[in-house]
Amino acid sequence: MKNLNFKQRRESILSVFKNAVDELNGLNAEINEEIKENELTVTTLQVQNKELNSLKTSNDKTISFFSKMFKQ
Repeated sequence: MKNLNFKQRRESILSVFKNAVDELNGLNAEINEEIKENELTVTTLQVQNKELNSLKTSNDKTISFFSKMFKQ
């Protein structure tokens, strides 16, 4: 009887660890999804910043052109 009791306790303990591993793997999957979303956000913001910088440069060139035109 004691042998059966030890086996049951062992299985119970292993079950707890298996559940912990499964939950941690699930958590890691959620973390990976969050990382992907963050990377997408960063990429989107980098593209937007590049476009804004280009517009700003264009505006600066236009300002310079107008300044030269009105000085004459």
